[in-house]
Amino acid sequence: MEKNKSALLSFLEMDLRNISSEARNKLLNIKEASERGILYIKYLQEQSATPEILLQNLKSKSDEILKPFLMALESKNQKMISLAIGSVLKLISHSAISNSSIPSILSKMQLLIDVGSDESIQLKVLQGLLVLITTVPDIHDEELSQLLVLCFRLHGSKNTSIQSTSSATLPQIIRIIFDRVSVEMNTTTKEILSSPVTTKLINSKSSDNITLNNNNNNNNNNNNNNNNNNNNNQDDSLSTTSDSTTTTKNDDNTGTTTPTTENTDTKTTTVTTEATDTKTTTTDNQSPQLKSSPSTTNVVQQQQQQHQQHNKNKPWSNLKPSAKDAYLLLQDLCYITGSDSPEWLPHTTTISRASGLDFIEMIISVHYDIFFKLEEFKNLLKDKICPLLIKNFKFKMDFYHTVRLIRVITQFICKFSSIMVTESDVLLTKTIKMMDLDQPIWTQILALESFRIYSEDPNLLRLFFKNYDKDNNSAKIFETMTIAIGKYVQNLYGLDSSHFVLVQTSKNRLMDLLWQSEVPVIKESYIISVCTECINGIVNAVSKINNPDNSAQQYSDSLEIFTQMANSCWVSILGGISMLLGKTNDEALIQMVLKSLQSFTNTCGDLHLSAPRDALLTCLCKTTTLPSFELLNSNLNLNATTTTTTTTNTNINNTNNINNTNINTNINTNNINNSEQQQQQQQQQQQQQQQQIQSPSTSTSTPTSSNIISSQQSTPSNSLTPQQLSQNNKDGQISINTMEEKLSNFYPTTKNILSVKILFNIAHCMGSLLDESWILVLETLETWNRFLESFLKKKENSNNTQTTTGTGNNNNNNNNNSGGSGNKSGDNIILPNPSSLSITNNNNINNNNENTSSPKETSSPRTIGSSEVPILMNSMDNLFRSSSQLDLRSCQYLLEALGKLCTQSFNLKSFNSTPNMFGISKLRETALANLYRIDTIWPLISDHIIDAGNHRNPLFRKYSVEFLNSIIKSTISLQQSQQLLQLQKEKLLLQQQEKEKEKDNSSLNSSESNEDQSSDVTNSPVSTTTTTTSPTTTTTTSTINILNSNLSSINSQFIENYEFEKELLELDKNQIQLEFFTTLEELSFSTSNDTKEKVLESINSILSTSGQSLTTSWPIILSILLRMSKCNEKRFISLSFSSLELICNEFLSNLTPECLALTIELIESFVSQKADINISLTGSSGLLTDLTYFLANENSIKTSKYQVSDGKAIDPVKESHSQCRFTKTLNSRIRPSISESSPFFKERNKSLIDRMWLCSFNSMKTLCIDVRPAIRNGVVVSLFQILTTYFHLFEKELLDVILWSILFPLIQEIKSFSEKADQERIDSDLGGGVMLLVHHSRNTAQKQWDETQVLSIGGMVRIFKTFFDQLFTLPTFDAAWSTLLNHLQTESKSSSKEVSLTSLSFIHEIVNTPSIIDPSHPQLAESIWECLLHLSPKLFDPQNSVPKSLSVYIKVFTDLFNKTRPQLNHSQMNRALEIIFPMGLFIGDSSTVLSNPQTHAIQLIKSLPPITVDIFPSVISILLKYISIGINMVSPPFTPTSATCDFIFPPQTPITKDLVYYSTITEQSIDLIYELFSHSSTTDEMRSLVFEDIIKVLGASMLTKYQKYHSTIWKLSVSNLIKLLPSGLLAINIDSNHLNDIKRNIIWTELIDSIQTFILHERPNHQISPEKRLEEDQYDIDLINAISKEMVGFSGIKVERVSIIRDRLVEILQEGSVLSAQGREKVAQSCYRNMFSICSTTNNNNNNNNNNNNDNKDGNNPASESIEIAKVVLPVVLKRCKDVLTRFVIDERQSGNYPLPRYRLSEISFILKEIYELQLQSGVYQPLNNNTSIIKPECKRPHLLELYTILCDCICTSEKEIKELLKNIFLIISKEFLNL
Repeated sequence: MEKNKSALLSFLEMDLRNISSEARNKLLNIKEASERGILYIKYLQEQSATPEILLQNLKSKSDEILKPFLMALESKNQKMISLAIGSVLKLISHSAISNSSIPSILSKMQLLIDVGSDESIQLKVLQGLLVLITTVPDIHDEELSQLLVLCFRLHGSKNTSIQSTSSATLPQIIRIIFDRVSVEMNTTTKEILSSPVTTKLINSKSSDNITLNNNNNNNNNNNNNNNNNNNNNQDDSLSTTSDSTTTTKNDDNTGTTTPTTENTDTKTTTVTTEATDTKTTTTDNQSPQLKSSPSTTNVVQQQQQQHQQHNKNKPWSNLKPSAKDAYLLLQDLCYITGSDSPEWLPHTTTISRASGLDFIEMIISVHYDIFFKLEEFKNLLKDKICPLLIKNFKFKMDFYHTVRLIRVITQFICKFSSIMVTESDVLLTKTIKMMDLDQPIWTQILALESFRIYSEDPNLLRLFFKNYDKDNNSAKIFETMTIAIGKYVQNLYGLDSSHFVLVQTSKNRLMDLLWQSEVPVIKESYIISVCTECINGIVNAVSKINNPDNSAQQYSDSLEIFTQMANSCWVSILGGISMLLGKTNDEALIQMVLKSLQSFTNTCGDLHLSAPRDALLTCLCKTTTLPSFELLNSNLNLNATTTTTTTTNTNINNTNNINNTNINTNINTNNINNSEQQQQQQQQQQQQQQQQIQSPSTSTSTPTSSNIISSQQSTPSNSLTPQQLSQNNKDGQISINTMEEKLSNFYPTTKNILSVKILFNIAHCMGSLLDESWILVLETLETWNRFLESFLKKKENSNNTQTTTGTGNNNNNNNNNSGGSGNKSGDNIILPNPSSLSITNNNNINNNNENTSSPKETSSPRTIGSSEVPILMNSMDNLFRSSSQLDLRSCQYLLEALGKLCTQSFNLKSFNSTPNMFGISKLRETALANLYRIDTIWPLISDHIIDAGNHRNPLFRKYSVEFLNSIIKSTISLQQSQQLLQLQKEKLLLQQQEKEKEKDNSSLNSSESNEDQSSDVTNSPVSTTTTTTSPTTTTTTSTINILNSNLSSINSQFIENYEFEKELLELDKNQIQLEFFTTLEELSFSTSNDTKEKVLESINSILSTSGQSLTTSWPIILSILLRMSKCNEKRFISLSFSSLELICNEFLSNLTPECLALTIELIESFVSQKADINISLTGSSGLLTDLTYFLANENSIKTSKYQVSDGKAIDPVKESHSQCRFTKTLNSRIRPSISESSPFFKERNKSLIDRMWLCSFNSMKTLCIDVRPAIRNGVVVSLFQILTTYFHLFEKELLDVILWSILFPLIQEIKSFSEKADQERIDSDLGGGVMLLVHHSRNTAQKQWDETQVLSIGGMVRIFKTFFDQLFTLPTFDAAWSTLLNHLQTESKSSSKEVSLTSLSFIHEIVNTPSIIDPSHPQLAESIWECLLHLSPKLFDPQNSVPKSLSVYIKVFTDLFNKTRPQLNHSQMNRALEIIFPMGLFIGDSSTVLSNPQTHAIQLIKSLPPITVDIFPSVISILLKYISIGINMVSPPFTPTSATCDFIFPPQTPITKDLVYYSTITEQSIDLIYELFSHSSTTDEMRSLVFEDIIKVLGASMLTKYQKYHSTIWKLSVSNLIKLLPSGLLAINIDSNHLNDIKRNIIWTELIDSIQTFILHERPNHQISPEKRLEEDQYDIDLINAISKEMVGFSGIKVERVSIIRDRLVEILQEGSVLSAQGREKVAQSCYRNMFSICSTTNNNNNNNNNNNNDNKDGNNPASESIEIAKVVLPVVLKRCKDVLTRFVIDERQSGNYPLPRYRLSEISFILKEIYELQLQSGVYQPLNNNTSIIKPECKRPHLLELYTILCDCICTSEKEIKELLKNIFLIISKEFLNL
């Protein structure tokens, strides 16, 4: 700030110096004044410490500082003047001048203007004036007048630059003057703005948005956004044109205009005020209304008188300064503009009329609030401005001035029509007259633009109607304006359709062309767009939606106004809308017109104006329907009896009369169209079209409004004519299929699509007001529905592969240009963009500012696809779904209309073609939407359902059942969900109440318990309780709120408010179900099979979704199913059975006892039917199980409804029909129910649960003997499964009845059927002529009955097994058990393998039942043993035995034996062995593997230990018997006696197979004998009893080596004999009663004979490998070793002559040593080794160790006994050695050079080694002579001396090995005997 002030002083000082320098000596006074000014400036700089003080000092000395500048302005020096004016402007802008200096400054500026200074000087003057009025707020009166005069003078300058600048400056100055008035008024009311006004005025910039009028504010609340945008744009353009556009010259410039530039340096803004609406409303209420329209002359005279009176009274005297200045300025502007002399300004002040109008428009548009707040300004409107506007009509009406006049008038009426009623009337009348056809077209368009601005404000139009039209006012401004617009629109009919497009009018207005003096080119599309916007605005004004009134009285008054407005304008609006819709193909224009039509139709409906409503609907339906649809409708209606409402026809006819008159009157005049001749031709064509095309709502030829409307629409080239249709069908009847084919060739245009969407919207929004007009809407939608369906079918068949051809595109373009509605392009449809039902606003359309789009561009066609058709179909569906919002009266109107459509479609003669399903389908949707009142509307629906179900066309029949099905399911589901949520809500409310009570009780107890405590302590728990319980309460409340929201949202398509819920809950659930299902039953009696099928499908569907909610309908459902089960139609049975399955699985608990008995009958009927065996199988297994499961549950519930015995038995079917109010043809029907022979009726004295069980078992018993095996088997299985599952529920009496009355008789009956059954081959009959090849096991009837017999017996066995404890308590149990075993024994011997096998299996099951085979019931086990014993001969007979049966029998025996063995005595054990023995002899097919019986026999014998003494010989004898048979031992060596074995072998069957098959059992028996013999439990006594027999048999079996060489029996016999010897010899050596020395001697002899025979037997000559020979020799060696160890060395043999036994054993060894020559070298060596071993000292030690454990009771010493044995063996072995050596010496000598055989050399070597190693026991050697001197007593090799001679002979041998052995022997001899 300080820098700015310093700069200002510096600038002033510099200018003063320049002026002083320029003045020099010529202008001394100026020079002196400049120097003084410089001194003042320096002084001020020195005296001013701060910028504020400097500014104050500068302002106080401004006169002295200004003086040199003012003096310079008076000079003629241009340079000085330029410097001076610049400095003055600086001082003014810095507010550095005093008010006293202003007159001097203004005078100097005026001087500069008067002398005609340079252009730059005048421009600076103009700038200074603006700065002066801006910075100095105290300029008033004469000073302001002088300032304005200077501006006006500059504005009138001929210099273009000065004029342009002044044209921009003068409006700013005027605006500043009026802004001061607003600030002045706000200061008075204490509403001053926060910042100073002067600062705002300096810094602000001019803006387009200057002000908003009162009416526009109302529009912000009531109108839509699009209208608001239009209002704002238009008002802004009107009010700010003078600021942002160019100005014009004076009137003297011959009307030419010059463009001017904008002043961007100085712009201002205005301050808007509040409370404008209140002022406007108050003034409006107080303004009078004129009864008549005064003439223009009277108005002018009256205004002149008022003007004179104001001059006398000086009305501005009471105004404040700023208001006074503004008042005087506006008044003088009116005078100057009207070519009168001003009063305040000098009389010489002039201005052009155009500029004056611009200034006045700016003032009244920007500062209109001043005129409402100040009465003086209001009088100016009436006395000055309005007369001025009327006066201007007298001037020449050129475009340049008329544009400005219309702008002022428009602003005047928009802003002040509420307070200037009469004046507005005059101006509106003038404007309407501009619409006369004799006026130039541009005046008509200006008037239309004015009307467009008015129509954008609905409140303004309503004000017009209140002031000039209401109550039959003669002015009729609103009506006249509407008629003028409608007439003007209709006069545009002659234009080509290409001109009917929508353009953006806000940027192309004529009102905005202020710079043009000539009339611009006006395009037809712009005219049509303006007219359309005017119609749209009028419709919005009439609409009740834009009503701003809130009070009831105001609303009532508004309704009256709306009604009168609609009645006064609907004819004109309809004519305009009809013409526009008929001509245009532009999508944007169509949308706007249809929007108006929709809004107007809704308004007429709301106001209950039937005639306008029907006329508008007729127009819309006509636009919606294509000509192809009309022809189709007209021809179809000839075949149907159609009826329409009388009221609708009357309204339409009335509408036609009015419409006809209006249109015919207006068509004659047209300023834009073609010649009158062309119009006449068009009218003739229209009349011809009216005769051809009829309305879709009537079939008569009476002309209606729709005919008139349709006459304005172009007929497409491809539409069908009635003549063509009549040629297609000579009888006058057209097939629907043919018409649909024709229809598929016509496609809707954009107009049709948008129109049908509007029709949907109207039907949605005003459905409750259509009443009789519903038939018109529905017939139109029916036609559209046919088209959409045909289109969808065609699209499905086209595979979406066809494309549009070039010819098709050309045809489309031609059709669009001619206004046609049919476009054919392959399979594609030309449609607009998919959109919602509401039409988009015209503000969303972006057109070019100047250009009009071509027809191709405006229509914007696109191919219909998958998005558009679903939208239309969905809209149609939603229309009928939303009928729930209609009241009952409106809903009945809708249903009646739909019923008429149904009747028409039913009565069509061409019933074989595709029927028209629209009526009945929409009737269904409507019924579903009104379920909450279905009981009220059901009579209007049910008849149509039955008629459709009995129709000849199958599609109707099918749909009728689907219709009824959906109604039933939806109603039940809705009621169920509603009741459920209500119960939950009540439950939560109760819980909340209980919690609140608990809260109160806890608070009370807390307060009582804490009375004596302090308040702080007392309050603590209370607050805590409150804190803890509040969340619970909040949670409960929130839960209830959620339930309430769910309750209101459930099925929102049906229920929308509480009243609907209440009505729904009040529906009689039982009665409505009865009505529904009675209708369904009536459909089931149809003669058409497809209807019956659909009824059954419907029942199944209902049960699947809503079965839990069914009550009274169950008897009807069951009766229908029972009737269907008895027919022979497989499909009916299948569908019925699926429903029965649902009932049995889900809904048995919902049935009454009567219905349950009927269900049992139904199940039996389905199982016994022959059409579908699968159903019979499913019913016999699954459904019976489900039924009995339910009965079991009810039986276990003590409080069940079945646990009573009421003695009642009612037929449920008859009872249900007696309660039904629907009695149409019910009495003649035959409805099956419960059979009279059912236990339900016969056993009334029993409880219900017993009766149900009896019914179930009775049905099962009947089904168990069904002729079909699969069925009876399934029932048998189910019967016993049920008994097994629920046996515990039955009492003893019931069990006894079931046992003897059902089960045993059933078994016997099945057995009799099995015996009588045929054995011929059969195939299974599946029913329906289907035969199935049966497996060989079931290919006879007998085999099939065998299966049933097996199932029945098995079920009985399982019953006895499972419930033995319960059955055992029955008094008849013994008889039942005996009967059961008799059945099993008999069937086990049956010729049927299956029966026999399964019977044995059942015995096996009984055996494995612990409760039966129990020690407490020995008689039961004994009975089973007897049964098995009787079965054994039969089963083990090789001729008749069955392996499988035998296997089962063995299992039975094995298990029974194992379970009862501890309890078996000796005789019972022998009985068991009698069964085991034949098992071992039952050979199989393999010789290497035991058969199954043999395996079990061996296993059983193995399992016998421990065995008692009395049984052990029997067991061993059985095994020995097996061995003897296996080795073919003809005469067994044993004969069991009573002393040792009392087992008697059964008679042996002859052996038919080779013995090789017995080898396996023989081998197993040999091993098993050893196991049993060596078992720990076997005693020596037991061994001694059987040892002899074992030796005999094993000895015989060992000899099989020489009979059956390849058999392994001999090997096993040798091995086991060796293992048996130790324990066997010990056993027989023990004293016993049955053994003595003789017996032992026999046993030893038998044993030695067997061994000797086996070892010394001649080897068979078999070609075997050496390894095999060695393997065989090993058995001999093992046996020889056993002789040496176990027999020769056995001490204490208790026989009479032991030496004989030992001699025979040594003999065996000696004979064995000779076997080398036979190739048995190893055997011979073994014999040598054993003999040497017996004589050696080592063997002596081993014998002693082996005999330590033996008891020598006779005192025998084992050592001495071994020496005696050695004494016997040593001579034998020495003699054998001598013989061998001697023969060796001889043979070797004789052999010469040939070596001896290998075995001879080997034998010599082996003997020499043994001789060398032999060390004799002391006392063993006994020399042959007495030469024992050299033998020492301790010598252990005395045998060498005895062999010395022969050994010496052997020295001559040539064998090295023998020589080496001899060498070693001689070394020993030398050491032993020679001591070398």
